[in-house]
Amino acid sequence: MHAQARLAVAAAAQDLSDRARSLVTVHPDDTRELVELAHQLVQQAEEIQLLAVTAAREAGVSWQDVGQQLGDVTKQSAHARFASGVEEVRERIIFPGREGSAGSPGWWACPDGLEDPKRTLRRLDAWSARHRERTDPKRDEAPVSAGIHAINDTHPGISGIALVTDLAKRLVDRQLPDGVTEEDARVLLAQAKVRTYDRIAATTSGLRADEARTLAQHARNELAHLERA
Repeated sequence: MHAQARLAVAAAAQDLSDRARSLVTVHPDDTRELVELAHQLVQQAEEIQLLAVTAAREAGVSWQDVGQQLGDVTKQSAHARFASGVEEVRERIIFPGREGSAGSPGWWACPDGLEDPKRTLRRLDAWSARHRERTDPKRDEAPVSAGIHAINDTHPGISGIALVTDLAKRLVDRQLPDGVTEEDARVLLAQAKVRTYDRIAATTSGLRADEARTLAQHARNELAHLERA
């Protein structure tokens, strides 16, 4: 989930940047709303910080290192401040779609930008190109999508296996968020298995690739059975 969390950081940062530009232009009549807007930007920056901590944790950064980056606070303090929020963000990424209760409509619980990741990547690449300065470090022509793809290619299959393990444990422990049924979770688990084992099969060879292809086919069969049911 490192790539998803990092994409959520990028999407939130782009929105914050666009909102902050309104403070640059000075209008004689905007003073009444100035403090309110600044307060909203601070709140949004705190949300980005939580997403950033989530992305770091998904990349394997320890709480001790997180604490150092927060201004040399202890790992206990960093954990106490962010652990529950990180778990909530992870849950929103794992279970993006939620069902409404008693006939009410469902909703997307995932962080902004993750409803349609491909569209978000195109939008952020275009935004980055529009705002590129000559003094900026040299980047890929599609700096956001290239970076996200690089994250996915660093350790193929590892993040997928972590997601499969997490989903399976939540099903066994019956720890599903509101709006997510057991059937929904089983479909998500089967889909995650297909993606993960296909990726392992495509990036490895020999016996490991053969085993991954077999597991992917089992997952497809399971997914087809769940969808028929």
